[in-house]
Amino acid sequence: MKTRVLIVDDDSGTRHLLALMFSVEGFDVVGEAENGLEAVRIAVETQPDLIVLDYRMPVMRGDEAARLLRALVPDARIIAFSSVLESKPDWADAFLNKERVEEIMPLMTKVAPEVIR
Repeated sequence: MKTRVLIVDDDSGTRHLLALMFSVEGFDVVGEAENGLEAVRIAVETQPDLIVLDYRMPVMRGDEAARLLRALVPDARIIAFSSVLESKPDWADAFLNKERVEEIMPLMTKVAPEVIR
């Protein structure tokens, strides 16, 4: 069974780039969401192993969504992926600045090696 990934970002280009990167590396991209509220709905349906979660989005910010995601999908690892945050927030398991997108795959193996399959 492949590692299931949910990508959450209000920028469609960023979502598509991440989806392509994860797909090429053999991950199963189970959904893309443009805001936190949509992410919660998709996560409940798909039960992802990893959630790449932007911070600043319309409708529901990443920190607000993370609180709900932790309750509803407690085994999922959350990666804060943001251009406005400068360090790992307390609501995430790891952090990556969007300017360093090429480092996302090495980060996955450090953050959640037990769910990478």
